Amino acid sequence: MAVGDDCISPRVLRAAIEPLSIIITRIINLSISTGTCPTVVNEFKYLGLVLDQNLCFDKHIDFIVDKTTMKLGVLYKTRWLFDLSTAKMLYCALIVPTLIWVTPSIQWLLNINLKGSR
Repeated sequence: MAVGDDCISPRVLRAAIEPLSIIITRIINLSISTGTCPTVVNEFKYLGLVLDQNLCFDKHIDFIVDKTTMKLGVLYKTRWLFDLSTAKMLYCALIVPTLIWVTPSIQWLLNINLKGSR
């Protein structure tokens, strides 16, 4: 069942906004107690997830691609130093965690959205 122009179900919005609402409440309380206004930013990183104003994952994907490309470049340039088993170990230690970090959270949100839209 599609809801609104963006086809996001209310259940998905609640699941996505609830953790952010706690952070926003803390920011507002801090700004009230200090007398300063929070700064509006185009994007920010929270627990390894890059969020933008539209709560879109494009910036996060770009960040992961850049980070992985940099690590692969270092591994490629130093490949002659390692045998195959050491290179595999470095790949599993340096590159795989970069690729899978936060992926379960994104997948969880997408699964909720797919389940809610049926």
